[in-house]
Amino acid sequence: MKNYKILILLFFTILCFSGHSLTQEKHWNQIDTDDLTQVQIKDKYYDLLIHNKAELDKTVSQCLEIINQDNDIMRNEVKEEMVMAFLKSQDAWDKLIESDKQVVKYEYYCGSGTEIFTLKYQIGKTIERIKDLKEMFGLN
Repeated sequence: MKNYKILILLFFTILCFSGHSLTQEKHWNQIDTDDLTQVQIKDKYYDLLIHNKAELDKTVSQCLEIINQDNDIMRNEVKEEMVMAFLKSQDAWDKLIESDKQVVKYEYYCGSGTEIFTLKYQIGKTIERIKDLKEMFGLN
């Protein structure tokens, strides 16, 4: 009887933790689109894009803090140049994604799912940029 209670407790513990981790690790391509209209699906991807852009902005701010906190005497003289180069790089990335977005639209020839595919593209690239910046600046 005691083993039975332990097994039940263990089952519910695993069930609780697995459900929690699944909701925390949900990725952009795991949006549940069952029973949703195309407009609702687009809205979900748009919300996710906004969330990821906010995460990217936060990551960019953290990178700038790291550059400004760097007290290496050799790099102190070029710190302002480093900040400007980093901001220029981020601006170039933004422009690249915006122009690539037009290519994605053309590829789908403005079909009914074009906006969704464009949003998915932007989300994927934003997630990649966040990962690249975190790796480059040692943010984890």
